Amino acid sequence: MSLGNSILSKLKISIILLTVFACGTPRQPLPIIGKKQINNQGEEIDHTVSQFEFINQNNEKVTQEKFKNKVYIADFFFTSCKTICPKMTDQLTRVQKELRGEDYFILSHTVNPAYDTSSVLLDYSKRMNADLYNWDFVTGDAQKIYKQAASYQVIALKDTTVPIPFVHSEYLVLVDKKSRVRGLYDGTNIQEVNQLIKDTKWLIRH
Repeated sequence: MSLGNSILSKLKISIILLTVFACGTPRQPLPIIGKKQINNQGEEIDHTVSQFEFINQNNEKVTQEKFKNKVYIADFFFTSCKTICPKMTDQLTRVQKELRGEDYFILSHTVNPAYDTSSVLLDYSKRMNADLYNWDFVTGDAQKIYKQAASYQVIALKDTTVPIPFVHSEYLVLVDKKSRVRGLYDGTNIQEVNQLIKDTKWLIRH
């Protein structure tokens, strides 16, 4: 083998190895998303998700206390949505299968709480094959839900000027053990959800 061919061969191997490791490695460290806040002592601190209280598919109260020191993934949807919502929920069921055995939660908020009661959410979860062992679908006061979305750095609102009056982001939100937003991922994009899976695994361990 000539020197040129030897160098080329080694270069190809290096590129292959680099690609393998790059594709299998989460972004480290993950960013902390959101504007810095000032605490009561006047110190600058990281943005954290606001306190909340909602009702889940089993008509049980769900608060932030359940997610204390836990990694979780949040999203916003509504059960009668025929466009991006089923795609997002399908991707979350895939996330759940991929992360089986990991210590984390999923929290899905309806943006149409007037229709999406606990029983409707329970029916939806069954229809979408969601395993409820670590997944809550929650409803509650509409304005509190929309305000909570902003806390997650995403959009959720009601817009009566359009045929389907509920507007929400397609993002899946990754939250760390300190209630900080660490990633936003397009829930309709397979590659971005693959990255979410890798980043969630990394965050659970750090």
